[in-house]
Amino acid sequence: MKKTIITASAFGLLLILMAAGLVNAATYQTSADGSPFETADHSDMQPLAGSTVHAMSAGTVMLLSAAKEEEKKRAAAAAETRQSARMLVADNKKTIAEKEREKQTASVKAAAKKETAVVLDAKTSKAAKAQTAKKPVAKKEPAKLKTSKKTSGQKSSSAAGASKITVNGTEHSYSNKLSIVATAYSAAASENGGWGAVDYFGNPLAVGTIAVDPNVIPLGTKVYVSGYNHAGLPSGGMIAYAKDTGGAIKGNRIDIFVPGTSQQVSTFGYQNVSVFILK
Repeated sequence: MKKTIITASAFGLLLILMAAGLVNAATYQTSADGSPFETADHSDMQPLAGSTVHAMSAGTVMLLSAAKEEEKKRAAAAAETRQSARMLVADNKKTIAEKEREKQTASVKAAAKKETAVVLDAKTSKAAKAQTAKKPVAKKEPAKLKTSKKTSGQKSSSAAGASKITVNGTEHSYSNKLSIVATAYSAAASENGGWGAVDYFGNPLAVGTIAVDPNVIPLGTKVYVSGYNHAGLPSGGMIAYAKDTGGAIKGNRIDIFVPGTSQQVSTFGYQNVSVFILK
């Protein structure tokens, strides 16, 4: 590259001298590499005049100026290339940072959504357990209403002011006496829903189990029931326990468990009975 610049400068200088008439064009020719060399005798050449020197100086200045201008252009192009590269790197860094922020945001949202789903599942499960804690079974409503017969297995002393009752020779104290409408239910699945033949506490249904409204007779209360008339129950009255509930048992109502088929139990109908709340 440097050799090419020097050759071009020398050739330009030769053209200036030839134009000034100081050098015979026939005196010089170019070699194979393009550089001028002398082929004739120098005896006919004239000494350089002052104007020739000035022409050479002007030509040199022009060459140097052109070279500097070219250098400036190359430097400007290189600077522009470097600036473009820096901008490209900056854009790439910005794009990578934005993608990383989007990734982090998506991760945070996914974690929050998962936590919300877990909380909702826990609440749903808790609500479901609360609903299944009771046994909301609608008992079958018999169509008959029977008049209870007077029972003979009890003696009440409430008329004399004492809250006591004798059942089969055993005296019991009671806190209250209720007039209740009673129905009966069996162990059939159709009358006990998906829980089967068990009471509210999960115990097998047995004679002496009654379903109550807990707002009237609390669960677990021991009672004496009298005034009913059914072959499937003890004659005269029986000691029973409030161990079950039912969707249709509200207010002054009880549902008495009776062994047998649904058809046999349905003959119980509706009966007015007395319920003594024993102490």
